[in-house]
Amino acid sequence: MRLDTALAFLRYFLPLAGTIILASYFYADSHRNSARSRIEAAEVVNVRLGAGMLDRRLLIVIRDLHIAAAGSAVKRYVDSGSRQELSRVAEDFQGFSQARTNYDQIRLLDLDGQEIVRVDHRDGQAQIVTSQKLQNKADRYYFQDSIKLPPGALYLSPLDLNSEQGQIETPHTPALRIAMPLADSQGNKRALLILNYRGAEMLGYVADVTEQAADHLMVVNQDGYYLLAPNHADEWGFMLGKPELSLAHRFPQSWAVIRDAEDRQFSDDNGLWTVATVHPGQPQRTDRAEMPLLSGAGDQHWKVVAHIPPAALPGLGQAFDAAA
Repeated sequence: MRLDTALAFLRYFLPLAGTIILASYFYADSHRNSARSRIEAAEVVNVRLGAGMLDRRLLIVIRDLHIAAAGSAVKRYVDSGSRQELSRVAEDFQGFSQARTNYDQIRLLDLDGQEIVRVDHRDGQAQIVTSQKLQNKADRYYFQDSIKLPPGALYLSPLDLNSEQGQIETPHTPALRIAMPLADSQGNKRALLILNYRGAEMLGYVADVTEQAADHLMVVNQDGYYLLAPNHADEWGFMLGKPELSLAHRFPQSWAVIRDAEDRQFSDDNGLWTVATVHPGQPQRTDRAEMPLLSGAGDQHWKVVAHIPPAALPGLGQAFDAAA
């Protein structure tokens, strides 16, 4: 090939080749961005579904507490103090427990923390606990916090593992205790009603609605401890004396952002994080009802967090930070 012919060929070929290369690059980049956008959108949907489920289950528990407190036998006992009414209260609680199997215990305590009626739901059956097996709970934090409240106020405990006789139950039983002081017709505080809600049910509903993200979605408490995790062995570190089992311990820099975030999506060296926060102790509007003020919850909050590591996310090197 003559030199002038070769130069002419290169003059036309090189711009064309450059155009093809640039077009291929932008196509690949666009495809990568599109794939990332789909992932980001799916993560937002999942964490919001999880947070919404936590809200809805909590509203159901509050409704059930009011239903139990409105029972005629409970009202007669609180008003009269007659021990004869306690057998009727126990029967009402047994029927309630048989109909609503998501409560491990339904209890009525006196002002000194002594159980006066207790119904346990075990092995598919609601069982009235005999008087000899009733316990005093005066030293338990949930009694001490809730008995101080005015009649009709609602108390919500932290979500933790249930203990009996000072020992954590095995297999582990996640429990959320919701309580209400009850008053007689004169307004005098007479008793405390407590429902022990099976926290595993609430977390199970979260897992169900976020099934597509099961391998990387978690629920943590305000200290970063796992309440629900892809690896169940990571859960309940704060109850088991294992501080290493926490998001805060494993990803301290990411946790510093997550801790202060309400609803947010951001990426860092550890990957893509998507966060939604639930405050069970604060009044808030859900999609179906108004969440009442729950005393005792303090700064308790739950975070639904989805985490995708760098290797699984297209274009992670690009900066990204947005509200979820």
